[in-house]
Amino acid sequence: MAGHETTSTVLAFTIWALAKYPDVQTKLREEVSTIAGEPTYDDLMEPNRLPYLDAVCKEAMRMYLPVARNEKVVEEDDVIPLRHPIRGVDGSWIKTIPVRKGQVIHIPLIGINRDDAVFGDADVFRPTRWLVGRGDAAEAKYCTPGEHGIPPTNQMCGGWSGLCTFSEGPRICLGMKLALFEYKAIITTLIRSFQFHDIGVVISTRNSTTLSPRVKGREHEGINLKLTLI
Repeated sequence: MAGHETTSTVLAFTIWALAKYPDVQTKLREEVSTIAGEPTYDDLMEPNRLPYLDAVCKEAMRMYLPVARNEKVVEEDDVIPLRHPIRGVDGSWIKTIPVRKGQVIHIPLIGINRDDAVFGDADVFRPTRWLVGRGDAAEAKYCTPGEHGIPPTNQMCGGWSGLCTFSEGPRICLGMKLALFEYKAIITTLIRSFQFHDIGVVISTRNSTTLSPRVKGREHEGINLKLTLI
């Protein structure tokens, strides 16, 4: 599934989000329409060339990361330091977590990406959070006064754009750059050719191999993400 189902999953959720937020869809279509002909690799991958496309991409990757969880197996007894101490049930402060060889560590990637303590309105699809504080024309064009941006780098994780979407560290997703390029190229092509319209159904998600959408109340129908495409 790596390299195709992951990309198609986040593409589907992005189209659904654009259908639900027509103002975001309109702004994105207007921006990508400024590119004459086919966009180049640099057009898509250089954030300053299409800043709103980049912001939409980051926000979709934050909220609808296709792989919602990850696992790691401890190879040797070790101690994991915590960036911020937590208080235990006995009232003491815990600064490290000991792990044993063979233990499986479950990492809730979607929980990290949707942490209200980090992002504030973490469950809101708001691409402009990635433009606040830039101090350039993109911020002035798309952001409203007083809008909150993303937290400082040292308050986010060390992965791509401070997110856990592609994991992080030496085993970060090998195909990350290809996936981002493919994702942006397809979104750009679709948004220039079609309009997406919400049909009012409520979508719930289930964590399986990838993040799986289902129509609420009709989960028995299986994977389903309904909208109208014109």
